Amino acid sequence: MVFGKLLGLNSKRQTEARSSSEWLKQATKLKSEGKLDEAIQAISKAHESAVVEDVVLASAAYLKLPQYLLLAKRNDEAWSVLNRMVSEGISGKRPSREMVFVEHSLIYGEMSKQLKVEGKLTDAAIYSVLSTVSWQRGMVEQDRQERAKVDNEKLTAQVGKLLKDSSEQSKQAFLSTVISAIEKSGHIEPSEVARDLKAAFNKSSS
Repeated sequence: MVFGKLLGLNSKRQTEARSSSEWLKQATKLKSEGKLDEAIQAISKAHESAVVEDVVLASAAYLKLPQYLLLAKRNDEAWSVLNRMVSEGISGKRPSREMVFVEHSLIYGEMSKQLKVEGKLTDAAIYSVLSTVSWQRGMVEQDRQERAKVDNEKLTAQVGKLLKDSSEQSKQAFLSTVISAIEKSGHIEPSEVARDLKAAFNKSSS
């Protein structure tokens, strides 16, 4: 025990044996200290510990990984993690049909934030809209509302800041891209989304 203590072996075992919640706290602390690479390692350990504990953490705990990677300017890694989450689920476990669209909404929201940081404003606007549409679909799947509702004002507010300097031609190109993306993703009522988007942009450009 004495040699173990002198060599730091006990300390290492205690560190490795931390619970997922302890690793999360450590990751937050390291991030606040600007130690991003160490924070990324800690958040990864939290996810690994959750698997061992057979628990599923809150979605926000998993989304910290791409968020920290982006802060560390490891953009490609952050995007790769987000893409994996789309196909495999935020926690690595496929969500139920009732939850898959809600998860996609959260992931698309993070993708939009990353694209904005990278200056890809049109793409950021697309993912912002997809986040909203996915959330609405999720509410329908959970029987929390009968049909998807698209709020013109909310959509205008979402994309207006990103595309405020765009020409009318750019806006039309954006609309076409968004409509195509929604249709390919199988989201609910793409024609209604397209109609509301057009109305919102016609209003903003008049």
